[in-house]
Amino acid sequence: MSIYASLPGIDTDTPCGPPRAYQGSHILPAEDDPRTGSISLASIPSHITRDGRDDQPDDGTPWPWLRVAIDADAGDPAVVIDPAQARHLAGQLYAWANLADPTTPADEDLAEVCGERDQLREAHAAIERVRVLADQYQMWHEGGWAPRTAADVAREYRAALDNPTPAPGPVTTHPYQGAGHLHPCTTAGYGVCGRSEYDHETG
Repeated sequence: MSIYASLPGIDTDTPCGPPRAYQGSHILPAEDDPRTGSISLASIPSHITRDGRDDQPDDGTPWPWLRVAIDADAGDPAVVIDPAQARHLAGQLYAWANLADPTTPADEDLAEVCGERDQLREAHAAIERVRVLADQYQMWHEGGWAPRTAADVAREYRAALDNPTPAPGPVTTHPYQGAGHLHPCTTAGYGVCGRSEYDHETG
């Protein structure tokens, strides 16, 4: 006897219909592609026990495992879904997750996921700002010009991590006023411009 209970997936019985056939990584899907295959979901109800018995209450929290199966009706184990099908699938996944893991209130789940996504995006942006600063310091070092103390470097790295403003691009509003090959421009203060002569317009 199977311990799994089926949940609505994506097939001929759903309002959005079955998936479209995946025809290869070199083919752009189209609205009129053949509909075939299915995506099925199945959970393990609370009345199932570890030893395979079914003598527990059936109104409890389901087990925190979900079976996801793709029937492609073809050689490639893949199907193509559209936004409506994706929303349907996402709704089923969220509904099951809220039942299987009730520690987070259901109405906060989506906000929590989106918040984590925003935090991750900002973390990547901060890393990119630090990378730009590191490239600048490497350029200065290779050019034999190292004006910063360790405290200055630490302060600028902290500013790069905390400042949501993107790193400045090449300066084109004034002529180069640095000290020569690979040395940064000092026209607006010690390293405030911070670009090499090759990043400047001459006029």
